[in-house]
Amino acid sequence: MNQYNLLLTGGYGLTDEEMLMLGAGTMAASIILIVIGISIVVSIIWHIIRAIPYYMMAKKAGGENPWVAFVPYGPEYVSTMLPHREFNIFNKFKTMNRKKAFWVYIVTVVIATILSGISNVTDSGMQALENVGNSSSASTEAMAGSLVGMLLLLAVSLVIMIVSLANTFVSCMIRWRTYYDILNTYGMQEHAMWASILSVFIPIVMVIFTYIIMGNEPEYGFGNYYTKQEEYPQNMYGGQY
Repeated sequence: MNQYNLLLTGGYGLTDEEMLMLGAGTMAASIILIVIGISIVVSIIWHIIRAIPYYMMAKKAGGENPWVAFVPYGPEYVSTMLPHREFNIFNKFKTMNRKKAFWVYIVTVVIATILSGISNVTDSGMQALENVGNSSSASTEAMAGSLVGMLLLLAVSLVIMIVSLANTFVSCMIRWRTYYDILNTYGMQEHAMWASILSVFIPIVMVIFTYIIMGNEPEYGFGNYYTKQEEYPQNMYGGQY
């Protein structure tokens, strides 16, 4: 190869086709990195937008660490803890310690993450077994083994789907009750039911409502988060943020 081609190819002796492939791969990698970067920035902005009203409500309510609203899952924690009401889902899950409801929600998030990982593994296994079964060079034993493996993976996938549906239902119920309670706490009794249900499926609805109510006085009064009330003994909600 002459010096001109070496200069064009960076001295690596790549052909024009290889250079095109290298350029396409570099461009694809750059696009992926840009998309990931944009997604991260958008997620951070969305989190801050959600956190601001909860920070304001916690601060006015008298919480000692309202900044918790800005940490991961902080809005969920603050929104769960602000109401001084019994957490009640159809009389099946009832507690005056609302922190328990928050931790149940976190458990559903962890379970969903684990199930997603298992699902990805089973999908990869299913694809590998399908390739074996479709291979013309595969032996009868290999094809029979791949069929058995596919049936087992289908059974696992079915179990994952059932558990995932149940987990999603629990998560949605917790979010619904949290939204319902906080809307009632901040004077939105007329809209609490429909808005809380809709917010489970369209989160931006609750974001809009939090900006509407963040200046409202909670039913227990500004700065009275830790005040002992007749129905709600002091600090029974787990103390400070």
